Amino acid sequence: MGVSYRIAVVVGVVAIAGIAWTVLRPTEEDRIVRRLEQLAEAASLQPGESPLVRAARGARIAGYFIDDAHVELGPPFETVDDRNALLGLSTALRLLDDGVTVMLADVIVRFDRRLLLATGTLTARATSPDGQEILGIRTYEVGLRQVEGEWLIHDLRMAASESRDGDKIPGWLT
Repeated sequence: MGVSYRIAVVVGVVAIAGIAWTVLRPTEEDRIVRRLEQLAEAASLQPGESPLVRAARGARIAGYFIDDAHVELGPPFETVDDRNALLGLSTALRLLDDGVTVMLADVIVRFDRRLLLATGTLTARATSPDGQEILGIRTYEVGLRQVEGEWLIHDLRMAASESRDGDKIPGWLT
């Protein structure tokens, strides 16, 4: 086997690896959707969680937002304008002692490559922990900014509300 054959094999392997990387790596939109799904997972509460676990959950949720994030979850929650105030929202969730599972029913993301900003609409669905009872659905407009490689939320506002089966969770996702 000659040197030119070995060079051709190396070039071929590098070309295949480059094509695979281009095709298989997640797009920025995919990364953003995954980040929002992780936030929904973090917002889910298990039945009977201790205050310490809920405080840790609140800190984890706050990590998805920039320092001066504007968040309007809708009634009964107050609008907050910084990440630290988000920690206070976790204490308001104490009324959910039976637990709640939050999932994204629909996410639409628009990404601006030039400005490294993204906007989108997400629909969150809250169910009982066993998934048998829909507690409520809310739609939000979301704005994200890339900070040091991570997508962080800078604006989250309630866009529309759809209520099902009364006020199972007072004001939260109903």
